[in-house]
Amino acid sequence: MTDQLLTGGVSQLLSQGLLGVIVVFLLWYAGQLQKRLDAKDEAHKLEIAAERKLNADLQQSRLDDTKALVEVVGSARSAMQAILATLGKQP
Repeated sequence: MTDQLLTGGVSQLLSQGLLGVIVVFLLWYAGQLQKRLDAKDEAHKLEIAAERKLNADLQQSRLDDTKALVEVVGSARSAMQAILATLGKQP
């Protein structure tokens, strides 16, 4: 049914001469622009998703680095306390 309406509409426009041809062309061109915009929108969504994944990976990496640093600082603190305790017990 949509094809019949489209064919009927195009034939009505084309029966109007040059103005109808121009209108059909402009409608076709608008459809092509809409397809391009839809493709760009999909590409943009994929790009944003990839960027969000990269950001999440970077945040996780920073978190892992921070945890490792806290562990190193804690072990260094324990070692320093042990050394100070050993030095403090000497006569």
